[in-house]
Amino acid sequence: KVLFMFPDGSISSCEGATEDVLEPYLVRKSVEIDDDFGVNVGTPRKKKAGKKSKSKKKNNESKTKGRENCAGDGWQVKQTASLAVSSCDIEPLMIQDESLLFQVYELTVFVPSQASPKELNKISINEENAAEYLGNIECLTLVKRQSSLKETIEKVTKNLIRHGKSLTASSFQQRAYLVQDLGFPLVLALPAFYHCSNEDGKAEMEYRKSIQQKLGLSTNKGYFREFNSLRSAATREKSTVVGDRTLLRSPHKGPFAKVHSVENGKVYLMDGDFDYYHYGVGYDDKGWGCAYRSLQMVMSWYQLSGQSNATPLSILNIQEKLFDMGVMDAAFDVGCKQWIGSQEVSWLIDEVNGASSRFIICSRGSEILEKSRELAKHFEENGSPVVVCGGQLALTLLGIAWNENSGECAYLIADPHYSGVDDLAQVQTKSVSLEGYKAIPVSWRGAEAFSDRSNYNLCLPQRKNVV
Repeated sequence: KVLFMFPDGSISSCEGATEDVLEPYLVRKSVEIDDDFGVNVGTPRKKKAGKKSKSKKKNNESKTKGRENCAGDGWQVKQTASLAVSSCDIEPLMIQDESLLFQVYELTVFVPSQASPKELNKISINEENAAEYLGNIECLTLVKRQSSLKETIEKVTKNLIRHGKSLTASSFQQRAYLVQDLGFPLVLALPAFYHCSNEDGKAEMEYRKSIQQKLGLSTNKGYFREFNSLRSAATREKSTVVGDRTLLRSPHKGPFAKVHSVENGKVYLMDGDFDYYHYGVGYDDKGWGCAYRSLQMVMSWYQLSGQSNATPLSILNIQEKLFDMGVMDAAFDVGCKQWIGSQEVSWLIDEVNGASSRFIICSRGSEILEKSRELAKHFEENGSPVVVCGGQLALTLLGIAWNENSGECAYLIADPHYSGVDDLAQVQTKSVSLEGYKAIPVSWRGAEAFSDRSNYNLCLPQRKNVV
């Protein structure tokens, strides 16, 4: 299901239109597109020549003079550039046996400098009375994996026609987004005043807020910021490399996240992605660096959710920041092996990511069970990983499975004490020696994971209020 939202807020299906050809709407230069199939799909079809009288031909020429390149509603296509993205499968967007093809068509257009919408089709557009803009069409097309190349091209072409017809003088930019909270992709026809390079402008923020309100979405999540566009996702790195390690991204996702031991338990998970940092990633910190690693996981969540441009700091950079802030004792220095706790974690989140934190204080491990409702609310409203510090250990809490009636609760943990290879199957299934105990590094654990001999401070990073 793919929807298209127009500037006036109206919504319609984005399935293929029924028009036969592109030429009435877009006049294009011949563009050869290499889709690794060795096929040129960019040249418009030539119409068969028919016999016409000279007088009739002359009359037709006079009627169309100055209008040869009009693309409906006053648009004139000067040329189309080669595709910025020709046909790229976006990995998270596999829907059963279908793939979502994402295509970007960039084109230079002329828009009349002064004309009302009703007048657009009555005037002749030329370089003297028009302003030049770079417009774009972004196509989203669901295609069966077993479809032939011909079927795929036909379906994409129909979508292109539909998207192209939506371009008007008041809206000449399109952006495609995958909105996780909706469960389907959405294309926005952006108004002319909207500039993607000025996301924090007042007009741009008010526009995004209004769209989110119309769709019944939260207004404190940046669903339609450029970071979350499919164009950005298509070019973004799919994994993080630190030294000789390629970190696992969101190893808690998939069917694995639902396999817990709580009967009739409702699952509350963190929202979005994170990189799994643990002992030995770029630095030898075994025995003391667990809270640093939990902090790095949280920092990666802020970055991968588009709330912060800051990359996770290395352990030495974290120590430099704390040293410069003057919040540590005299024995603390860059390169030391002194562990940090939830308070230092919150200071760094504020300093680096510009976000605040809340705390849950428990005098013993069993009290964490009593905080299940508060944790469930956190994951629903903020969606960030929680840093649990206690007994000189730190863990990263990714979610809970909670039966409100029985009170039983299980905890999805990403354990920073792991120091093995970055292999998904191993961290999800193999019990290994960690910091004085054995456990599966990324796994559901019961309330016994928290000792009554220790007090615990839970740092709950807050989602930044961004539109």
